[in-house]
Amino acid sequence: MIGCVSGRGTCVLNGRQWRVEPGELLFLPPGKLHVYHADPDDPWTIFWFHLRGLRVADHLENLGITEDEPKLRVDAPTALIEAFEDTFRHTTHGFGEAAMTGLCTAFTRLIGLARVHRKAQGARSRGSEDRLLKALATMRGHLDHPWSLEELAGIAGLSAPHFADLCRKHTGMPPLGLLIRLRLQKAMELLQRGTHNVGEAGQEVGYADPFYFSRLFRKHMGMPPSACRNGP
Repeated sequence: MIGCVSGRGTCVLNGRQWRVEPGELLFLPPGKLHVYHADPDDPWTIFWFHLRGLRVADHLENLGITEDEPKLRVDAPTALIEAFEDTFRHTTHGFGEAAMTGLCTAFTRLIGLARVHRKAQGARSRGSEDRLLKALATMRGHLDHPWSLEELAGIAGLSAPHFADLCRKHTGMPPLGLLIRLRLQKAMELLQRGTHNVGEAGQEVGYADPFYFSRLFRKHMGMPPSACRNGP
């Protein structure tokens, strides 16, 4: 399963070419010849899993996935990204019963979100979503920038109220609330790697004041940032 976060890519499967764009999931069956690559002018950012098990066919049937229709589009890509990150975190905890239960539960939630947010869109609504995704991808790529609602809406070519409504609809969060969530997730990742101390992690994602960063982190994550540190 490949999930496209930003950019674009192409896959050839069973002699047919599939273009994969932001907010789309592509499922490649085992044992079938396929080739995929990033668009050279707009290379994709993706998350992916190799999956197998007794219930895989049931999940694919529930999503409406077949070899002739291996792709689906969702209207809440950010929710899937967060679900992927939650699933991936469980892979770092080993292969004990608790870790594997958490991994399977998190992955099933990701598939469930894909089912809930599965969507067929017309050209007009899809154009608005693409502009939203472009702005959110820009924001995600520059988390240390002091973004304003107006600036993000300008990137999308939408009015600020329309952009905010569209963001709430597709991600379940207002734009600046989503920014905080993404910043803190990135900071937690840096702390867990052990490459940054608390002040450095905060500064990396746009918070120059380490005390403000620590208060914000505790408020949203339920723990001080120092509790996430690994390594030296």
